[in-house]
Amino acid sequence: MEKYYIVDSSMLPDVIEKVIAARTLLENGSVKQVSEAVKQVGISRGTYYKYKDLVYAATRSPQPGRPSFR
Repeated sequence: MEKYYIVDSSMLPDVIEKVIAARTLLENGSVKQVSEAVKQVGISRGTYYKYKDLVYAATRSPQPGRPSFR
């Protein structure tokens, strides 16, 4: 069984936020390739691929008390 946690970003290494930032650049079309995205945020492609499917940003949900994820 997988476990999920919502934690304050100050607890995480900077690389986690950079992976999310790189994914955002790709999703919104600011860059077309992973190599461009990782270069902009300052991480390696290996780091991006290691974490890209494991970390997600929680955003405010229209329903109070329930985060949504992207």
